[in-house]
Amino acid sequence: MPKSKKEAQTAPEVNSKDVVLNIVDVESKLGVTLKRNWQALGLDVAKNVTGVCHLKTDDTQIRIQNVSVIDTSKQECLAECMDKFSDDIGKTFTHCLTHEQSDQDRITCVIEDCWFGKNIQTVIRLAEFHALAYIEARKWVSFDNRYFLLPSTSRAWVGFKKNRNNPLDTKAQLAVYLQQTLGVTFASNDIADAFVLALCALCDIIVKPKPKAQKKRRRRHARKKYKRNRKGS
Repeated sequence: MPKSKKEAQTAPEVNSKDVVLNIVDVESKLGVTLKRNWQALGLDVAKNVTGVCHLKTDDTQIRIQNVSVIDTSKQECLAECMDKFSDDIGKTFTHCLTHEQSDQDRITCVIEDCWFGKNIQTVIRLAEFHALAYIEARKWVSFDNRYFLLPSTSRAWVGFKKNRNNPLDTKAQLAVYLQQTLGVTFASNDIADAFVLALCALCDIIVKPKPKAQKKRRRRHARKKYKRNRKGS
């Protein structure tokens, strides 16, 4: 059950220092089974601010090894943004996984997949940055442990449901949900998104997505198709 409001306010803030969570508590609160003795890297890739979260588990704990953001919003042109992102994502993998390179089969990297909203140019730009992140992941993580995951899928897997009546945006709502459920707060909502992706990397979501999330997605697409057909008629 989520923590009380008073307990949530005193939750430890995750910066760059280690924060340890009880793995059994996390499993019971989220209703998932997590891998033991594993490494996970979640990348919430975006053109301006990319969130990064590195998790490590043993038999009893989840350790938040490193969290950070890659900020490319101050670059003047797309080429400069991509150059800075490429350099910083390389430094991120080096910093997080240098000591784990000999055991690539026990490291999973999940990159948030790009999705189409309204502007096709946004999708194209996101795809370019996703490609840079994946190219770097190839150097550190084995083929079977590299994945793209839609944000709606990863958030549904940890039990998050967006409240459309809430004035906060989806990322902010997710950060509040993690604070109330797991008792951790993050310096950036992008890091909170990356944390969820890293959690997904620790379970079998890639192999067997939750049926409920799939059904909701199919119903949503069916409703949109029905509305489009009515407008066209």
